[in-house]
Amino acid sequence: MREPDYVDECYADKDLSLLKKLTLVIPTYNRNYYLSRCLWYHAHFPFGEIIVADSSPEEKKVVNQETVAKVREMFGANVRYLAYEPETAKYGGDIYKKWRGALLLVKTQYSLFCTDREFEMPVAL
Repeated sequence: MREPDYVDECYADKDLSLLKKLTLVIPTYNRNYYLSRCLWYHAHFPFGEIIVADSSPEEKKVVNQETVAKVREMFGANVRYLAYEPETAKYGGDIYKKWRGALLLVKTQYSLFCTDREFEMPVAL
């Protein structure tokens, strides 16, 4: 098991139990570094589930899958990885298919989309 860190200490006295009713959906495309930071941070919290919706090229998907596996192992987080075809539509039209596909798989009462460059404040949700 991992040692507590600064994020754990900041929220140690907060009741975050309602987060179990929330699924965090993280769409990503071609940004391994941002996804790894985002997952590391959000895995500290007891979300019902974290869904990663990835439409990166294959070589980037491999790295993202490894990141998801490490986060699951380190935090015991409920993270689901979904692979989508790389985006081809001009101006990002494919992103709506990815968002819809991920949203249809949410099983919790609430959901929130969070890009791979965002850090949600759990006490504000």
